Amino acid sequence: MTTFLEAPGDRRNAHAAAPAARRAGLLWQQVEPGFWVANADGNFGGTVERVGRRYCARDAMGTVLDVFADAASARDRVAERYAQVLPTADGWE
Repeated sequence: MTTFLEAPGDRRNAHAAAPAARRAGLLWQQVEPGFWVANADGNFGGTVERVGRRYCARDAMGTVLDVFADAASARDRVAERYAQVLPTADGWE
């Protein structure tokens, strides 16, 4: 299992996370080859799945957000979506 964090200053990934992705603070785990799951403080954030040569980004509700040529872009899109619905101290917006 591969684990990495989308966070400010994190250089373990080959790409720089988008600002929304950094704010989301998602922890990504590769649970099987070609399938990653995002989590932030116990909240499910979405998935990225390799389909052929492309990467399908899905939000926490399973809605397809888009399909990308690389996994990093797909993870960024999931993080952007998660940041839009990020739970606050008062609960979900």
